[in-house]
Amino acid sequence: MEPGRHVGTYSKGMRQRRGLAQPLIGAPRVLLLDEPTTGLDPEMRQRLYDILAELAGGGTTVLLSSHALPELEGRVERVVILDRGRLVADGPLDELRRLARLPLRLRLTLAAAGAAPPRHAH
Repeated sequence: MEPGRHVGTYSKGMRQRRGLAQPLIGAPRVLLLDEPTTGLDPEMRQRLYDILAELAGGGTTVLLSSHALPELEGRVERVVILDRGRLVADGPLDELRRLARLPLRLRLTLAAAGAAPPRHAH
């Protein structure tokens, strides 16, 4: 960041990086982050999760809110899901996935008119 430059002139990603750097100063014992990966590119997201893992490994309690559950796969010990402030689920992500029995979604891609159907091996 450039000295004297107003923070509002930076990109969303740069503002997010600044916002993430502030709580990391001073080796916090507890870290609470709200949607920390919003506006970050994939490389910076990975770096953030590496930093959080390092902090957690050193004894810092890391709490974060996220709507991106697939992004948390393999990175968190426990997930708490709230609906309008009410607790609806609490536990390891793989257990919650098993218990949820969410409806299956299928995505169909229709072939162009006159296209040959795909061949299936038997």
